[in-house]
Amino acid sequence: MQERNHSHLAEQLQTQSFELNCLEHPLFEQLPNYRKVLFLIDELDLFDSLAIIDLLSQNKIETSIYVKTDRQQGEILNHIQHITHNNINYVSSFENDEVETLLNEQMIGTRIFISGPWEMIQQIKEIAGTVGFTDEEIHYNGSGETNDKVYCVKCYSYNKSQNTNEITCEHCNTVLDVSKHFSKRLDAHLGYIQVK
Repeated sequence: MQERNHSHLAEQLQTQSFELNCLEHPLFEQLPNYRKVLFLIDELDLFDSLAIIDLLSQNKIETSIYVKTDRQQGEILNHIQHITHNNINYVSSFENDEVETLLNEQMIGTRIFISGPWEMIQQIKEIAGTVGFTDEEIHYNGSGETNDKVYCVKCYSYNKSQNTNEITCEHCNTVLDVSKHFSKRLDAHLGYIQVK
């Protein structure tokens, strides 16, 4: 969005009522049991996360929000800062050491919500796993192209995911059924030999 459109949107947000609707998201399934949610968001994905932030606020669940941005000022960011009661922290990057320190400081029961490019999500998920967060405690909303891979169980090679249930291995030409199972160890979906 261009800067002039940011200003116009910020003006509209300040003078008009609006309602944000959330799609079904696993973050909301056990909402009453949450103590705190830590948000790590790329600025470009901040607006998409507003509905989730608002719902948590209405349910009086503690939130800490870290937004990766190059701009420290801006009307839309100032407005969001206002509606979240100055609960947004601006950072220029999500460096490994800084994220690890931040995650280590969290109390037990904290959930993490990551929103941004898939590469950023993968990086933060790996750090969170190392620190001790479980898959159930990590939620995310990715943007852009994914780097999903399919692992061929015949020739043990990786193939680019084509978002279909069936692919042909680029290395051994075997037709593979793509499993919904994602192997964390292999960082890929498993491609099983198709049986006819």
